[in-house]
Amino acid sequence: MDSAFEWRYTYKGGAKLLRFVVVPTLFFSFVSMGIDIAAIFFKSDFITILFTVIELVGCIWFILILFMSNWKKVVPGALDDLTGVFTAGALMRYFSENNIRFEDTEVIVLATGSEEAGLRGAMDFAKKHSDELSGAETIFIGLDTLAEKEHIGVNIKDMCSTVKLSEKAYNLVSESAKNVGYEIPFSKVGFGATDAAAMACAGISATTITAMDPAPGNYYHTRRDTPDLLKRDVIEETLRICIETVYQFAEG
Repeated sequence: MDSAFEWRYTYKGGAKLLRFVVVPTLFFSFVSMGIDIAAIFFKSDFITILFTVIELVGCIWFILILFMSNWKKVVPGALDDLTGVFTAGALMRYFSENNIRFEDTEVIVLATGSEEAGLRGAMDFAKKHSDELSGAETIFIGLDTLAEKEHIGVNIKDMCSTVKLSEKAYNLVSESAKNVGYEIPFSKVGFGATDAAAMACAGISATTITAMDPAPGNYYHTRRDTPDLLKRDVIEETLRICIETVYQFAEG
């Protein structure tokens, strides 16, 4: 398990200030790269002047992004991602206390750690256990930031929507949710990433259940991410879905 350094702009100004800093930074970065590429093929004073103007204007945001993280403040991480670890532990406790075992299915609860450090925990696990994971039918169901019931969804894309997740995995979760009375939509991780991205890149069928305001909420990566924000209803719903998902996988 791990926690993030505080995002200064989310804490100071919420989603609006965060977007004000991040979106222009990305815009100027891509435009600068485009002009660099154009300069290789087209030599002109216009391109030189355009590049200079873009760099001068863009440097304002390039400087701002350097102060994005408050390296002196580590956030509590109650929603991101105590909720996921707690729900995963509750899943295992359910099967243990009810003495439920499966003939051909092994259920593993994995707290990868280092998710905030570039998904390193999941990447390391997938690398070290690649033989056993690829040697049997395996599905990874991540649980990340179970904060708001109205935003619950099962992800079809991850890592800023650049990594496609397993259709088999997210359909399994979706159908399992319906079996226990929940209609959860398909969603995407449009900003950031979850451990499912690392697993998918390693060739493992994976998806993630998330329940987080995509704005994001003012608790995200700030000192406001405290235990008093935990909500029983969204954790309970996710747990029920996970239990049914295990049953469906074992029966299938």
